[in-house]
Amino acid sequence: MPCNNPWHTVDHILIPICVDGHWILTILSFKDRIIYVYDSMRGARHDEKIRSAVEPFAIVILYFLLAQTFIEKSKI
Repeated sequence: MPCNNPWHTVDHILIPICVDGHWILTILSFKDRIIYVYDSMRGARHDEKIRSAVEPFAIVILYFLLAQTFIEKSKI
């Protein structure tokens, strides 16, 4: 996929996030309207850290897409 495509033509975005020195991969899927989180570590305490790290991204991404008029331009 070439660079500099308009946001409304992109299917998904890969976002790496570092949580306490451990990297996770989040995939923002516009088609499914969901954020997938891929993490190699498991555990209730660790899962809560991951959730608290990903939730702010979900809020910021929503405001960014609204500012870019993504929702009006996309066919999703």
